Amino acid sequence: FLSSAKQKLTQLSNLYLSKDLREFLKREENFEKDHLPPKDWIFYLKKQAEKYLETDLANPSWQLEWPMLYRMMKLSEIESKLDMNAFGAERKAFLKMIKMTPKPIYREVERLLKSTLSQSQLPDPETGLLFEKMIHYLPRSFDSEGFPNVKLFIGHLILQSELDGSSLFAEMNALSGRIIRKLAASSREKYILRLLNDDKLLTNLFALELTPEDFERVQSRKKFILPSKFSKRLKTLSRHSEPRKGEESRSEIASSASPPRNDNHSVIASPVRGEVNLIFNQAVAFYEEAKARDRIMLENIEKRLRETGQTKAAVVTGGFHAGPFKEYFESRGYRYALITPKLENFDGRENYVESVLRFVSPAITASTWETAPFVHSTKSELRELGFDGEKVKSEIRKHFSALRSEMRADLPTDMQFMSAVLKLNPALPSDREVLFTMQNTLVEMLQNVRTNRILSTMVFRGLPYGVQSGLQGTQLIQALTNELNLRHLAEALQHLLGFTDEDSHE
Repeated sequence: FLSSAKQKLTQLSNLYLSKDLREFLKREENFEKDHLPPKDWIFYLKKQAEKYLETDLANPSWQLEWPMLYRMMKLSEIESKLDMNAFGAERKAFLKMIKMTPKPIYREVERLLKSTLSQSQLPDPETGLLFEKMIHYLPRSFDSEGFPNVKLFIGHLILQSELDGSSLFAEMNALSGRIIRKLAASSREKYILRLLNDDKLLTNLFALELTPEDFERVQSRKKFILPSKFSKRLKTLSRHSEPRKGEESRSEIASSASPPRNDNHSVIASPVRGEVNLIFNQAVAFYEEAKARDRIMLENIEKRLRETGQTKAAVVTGGFHAGPFKEYFESRGYRYALITPKLENFDGRENYVESVLRFVSPAITASTWETAPFVHSTKSELRELGFDGEKVKSEIRKHFSALRSEMRADLPTDMQFMSAVLKLNPALPSDREVLFTMQNTLVEMLQNVRTNRILSTMVFRGLPYGVQSGLQGTQLIQALTNELNLRHLAEALQHLLGFTDEDSHE
């Protein structure tokens, strides 16, 4: 689906978007795919801002609107002026001249001046305040003009400390959006841009690579980016017909009723099968569960701190949760440090994606109960995990009772079943025993389908939250959604819940 949509969008872009807009979007895509270094993208933005917005990011007058981008320009300017060969000798003489400063200040200044010139994060405002304190202890007669490269290096350190990564990327996105809006003149171009942005959302959603902000956009545009709806929107564009004014804001559907064509170039999207919508809904549900986990995990942190009397905790989460946790900690006045691991290698995401979306590989045809570690836990281990066996037993009994009533109401009588089968295929034998066997097979299939549905809900609900979101919970669900061996399931339930033989039989 995504491959087909991207092909159609490429055709539409080539047909309708201006050359300058296509070039800009291509550069942006290269940056997003890590094919263009951030610094190169920033300086490309600078040129385009000068060309289309009359904005000079190197001019101090623009730093109120673009403070981080201005600092990037100044850092680059300093790096071009700095003579690192002369800096070594200057640094030695400079450190000798500031020996009168207090030892803690001197040692920290010495450490920073001996550090590698880079654009890594430094503490703000501590870095700037350090050099202010240093200046406070220097005599009025101190001549800084004799240390031009040291001055540049210190200026670089201070600007570097004032750089905030998230703010910088927010400014880059805002400036990029402003340039794109300037380049998109017609309503058709703006409409295609919306399609392109929605395609990015869909791509990241299916890859499970959304940020919390992206997911908010997915939720707000859910009715437009549902794959079947998105496919229809692609069909509406025609070279000879632009969307009517106001039409897009109401329904995002352009007014052309005829299939869009351009001579021999067809841009008709292929039909979307129901499976794609299903996968879309599964991915959305995954993120909805992730948002719900935010609240539960945060509540558990506070609960554990109160129970243990501890004042410090280490919390390990996926990157999607980092933003909500940061906001929560700040709103409660907690001090915290965010630590991100440096990944040395990457072995692919296929297993992760399949697990969280609960896909079952076609190669798996038997129950995985024998290898699920949760099933082999002892009762004391289950209690420590917070597993409430009695609650689940009660839930299962209640729902199986409802299942039996539902089955009785739905299943046809022998004569009704025989009549229905013969209507579908009169050539079938009217042998009552053959039809009875067919009916029993149907009943067993129906029981399995409903058993899977009810048990996957009930047992999963009984698991502690950490197990639900982990590998063990995934294995448990897979065991219930594969071709189910009811005898193994009964044995597993008996072990898990401590059922009697009579309970297990039921």
